[in-house]
Amino acid sequence: SEKGRHSGDISAVNITNNEGALISSAGGGKVGNKADAIDLSLNADQNFSNFGTITSSGDLNVTAGGAIKNTGNATAKDNISFNSADITNSG
Repeated sequence: SEKGRHSGDISAVNITNNEGALISSAGGGKVGNKADAIDLSLNADQNFSNFGTITSSGDLNVTAGGAIKNTGNATAKDNISFNSADITNSG
């Protein structure tokens, strides 16, 4: 991450965020008086599915070795990237 930013990474074989669920990097203001933004990276070896809400107070990066399916809400204060050969985004 660039100076003054923090990051959070979640990695698993598969990642599923169910309807009504939340994955967030919102730190509620400054983190250790150093950063407003926390970049969030979600990395699935196989498939990533979002039916709920994902929000990042910085960048949001989603990577999957298999498919990415987003029918929920994905938002970021800065940039959003989805990286997979098979992406379905209807959220």
